[in-house]
Amino acid sequence: GLDDLQQALDLALKMGLGREAARMRGLQAEVLWATEGPARALNLSRNGIELAERRGSTDLAMALRAETLRPLFDLGDWDVLLQVAGQVLHWAQPEGERYFTLLAQSQRARVLVCRGEVTSAATLTDDFLQVAREVGDLQVLVTALAVAAFVNWARDDLGAAIGIIEELERVTRDRSGSYRAQYACELVRTCVAGGAMDLAEGLIHGLIQGVEASVQRHVLSLLTSRAILEEAQGNLERASKAFQEAALGWREFGFLLEEGQARLGSGRTLVQLRRSEGSESLRAARVIFLRLQAMPLLAETDRWLALAA
Repeated sequence: GLDDLQQALDLALKMGLGREAARMRGLQAEVLWATEGPARALNLSRNGIELAERRGSTDLAMALRAETLRPLFDLGDWDVLLQVAGQVLHWAQPEGERYFTLLAQSQRARVLVCRGEVTSAATLTDDFLQVAREVGDLQVLVTALAVAAFVNWARDDLGAAIGIIEELERVTRDRSGSYRAQYACELVRTCVAGGAMDLAEGLIHGLIQGVEASVQRHVLSLLTSRAILEEAQGNLERASKAFQEAALGWREFGFLLEEGQARLGSGRTLVQLRRSEGSESLRAARVIFLRLQAMPLLAETDRWLALAA
């Protein structure tokens, strides 16, 4: 598929079809985000934005700008993400453009809840969740549901969070596993926190059935999800090894938050196993969470470091 996209791009450039060339860049970025990582995807998207703006296609440029929010989140460039989301909202809301408004609001809420600004994130969630259901497109609906579940967990309403994940599982069951796979780690963590082990196992089974092994982001999500479940079931040795493998994979791929989560998971399981190397993994996680200003995760890491000491 990537070869076909490259040929289409070369042909569009040769024929002077700037808008189509920019669109091809956006499609390439979406595929490479899952297969090669967010850095490559972001570079391609920015190239597409430049092509679109050069040809006066401001609407396409803004659509491509909205698509940069996911790789920006992965890379940990959250302050830039908030700025770009603000630009997208400034453009979309006066026009009544709901699709890109939803993309921007959900990613903003995702950053805010990770940073402990739960009330602000919940306000955004209350605004966009019903609209996402009305739009119904999986790209915005799955994102909205996943973020809403995470926000409800953060505000100690695990019942609502599990209910939203059950809804997400229903709407994606017979349609597409790839969108669900994007948020698998967060979904499985929420299920485990809410004691919904069967639901967590069902999500993991869906990943196994529906995701190609060549899609690196999804492979790492599956590995991480299995580690979370192993830890929850008390299989600390297996969980620790899986978390360590996931941490290395996420570091190479470029998803900073999940690298930090995997290092936290590794440290947490090693401390429970009374292994001294747990402290090293926890300190590495702490550096990541401090950079992201992810205060709830930073506090959790510090609690485990105190236990390790």
